[in-house]
Order: sequence, then C-alpha cells, then structure tokens
Amino acid sequence: GSGGPAGLYSAPPPSSTQIDRVLANIDQQQANIDAQQRINTARELDNASAYAVDVRNQLSVREFYRDIGKAPDLIVNNAGIARLDKLLDQKVTDFEDVVQTNLIGCFIVATEGVRLMVAEGINGCVINITSIHSVSPGIGVGAYSPAKAGLASLTKLMALEWGEFGIRVNAIAPGFIDSGMSKPFFENPKISELRGKAVPLQRLGTTEDIAKTVLYLSSDAAAECKRDHCRRRSNT
Repeated sequence: GSGGPAGLYSAPPPSSTQIDRVLANIDQQQANIDAQQRINTARELDNASAYAVDVRNQLSVREFYRDIGKAPDLIVNNAGIARLDKLLDQKVTDFEDVVQTNLIGCFIVATEGVRLMVAEGINGCVINITSIHSVSPGIGVGAYSPAKAGLASLTKLMALEWGEFGIRVNAIAPGFIDSGMSKPFFENPKISELRGKAVPLQRLGTTEDIAKTVLYLSSDAAAECKRDHCRRRSNT
C-alpha cells in the first residue's frame, strides 16, 4: 500500500536536485511527533521544505499553499491511514477517518492546488497514490480498500475535467512495499520472504520504486500519460 501519512518524502527520489520542493501531507494530530523527522528529511534533500498540513481541513490546506507563495507544478497525494478490522467489527468513526484522509483529503489538496495552477496558467501534474487494494481488496482492511478505489475513480474524473487546462492526472497503485505502514508487517522475515516470492522479481517493492515512477509520470517523457493507473507490485 501507500507510504502512510509521512508521504513519499521518506525516500529521497533520484535526481532530487531537479525538484524545487518536496513536501509531506501529514495528519495534523501527528505534527508534533513527526516534526523533527520532517526537518531532518528536508535537510537531506536539495531545495526541499517541510510543512505540517491537515489534509482533511480545507483551511489548513489553503494556508499551506499561501505559505508556499506560488502555484505548484506537481502535486503528489500520498497521505494515508488505515484502521484494520473486519467490516462487522469496524467502528463508524474509524471508517470515516480513513475515507476523510485517504479520499476527501486528496480531493482537497488536489482541487486547492489545481485552482492555483489554472489561475497562473501552469500546465501541471497531479499524481494520486492509491494501492493494489483499490483493485484487489484484502480481508480486514476496513475502509482502506474502498477509499483507495474511490481515489482511483476520482483520478479518472480529475483527468477528464482538468485536461482542458493542460493538467495531467495519473495514479500509482503500490503493491507489497517495504516501507511506511507496511514496514512493521514485513519486519517478520517469514512474511517478508513469502510476500517477496509472490511477485515475479522475487522481492518486495521499495519507496524508491515509487519515487522513480512519480518522476517519470511528472516528466515530459510521460506527456501523453493521463488517467493511467500504474500498478507497482515490485515492478510488475
């Protein structure tokens, strides 16, 4: 699945010097806990700044964009949480939290940013990080799978509506990624080996795999890519 609330910035992408700004969309409740992590990561990257943003709060997102001071040319929606339990045992509040963060939060971040792109005439790019669970649900994932499926559908709608402004929208659906929310799960050697052997390349995916895909989709080489849903199950 996707990297969790800390976002893609946890893995420095290749050729990071080409990126003006790498940011993390983080659940505001974790802001104080993760503050030093954000600062340390920003220091490791060239031209990077770190912000704490509550993606579920439209005013927080607007304030974030005001702080940047200009329209973005790339938005990567990677904030995500999970509340694992079978549906009959799920609390409504847990289900709502996941949908609010993983789906509505992405809607808010993208629409607020794209409004600025349109106003400044920027032919930008939006990349939504979904999950293999968006196409292949697993037992006990609660709202995670439905929310990611909704984000995949929202990606298509964004591409249809924003294409006229020269804005491309794509999605990446990570599979077995040894990072973020999945990392504790794969710390068990037996589980890591079992899942790794379940993919053709016989290994788990990494955040660098996803970062490289982001760089491709946001580059001129992918100028004709729109509404695509790239599934990353260890490079398959």
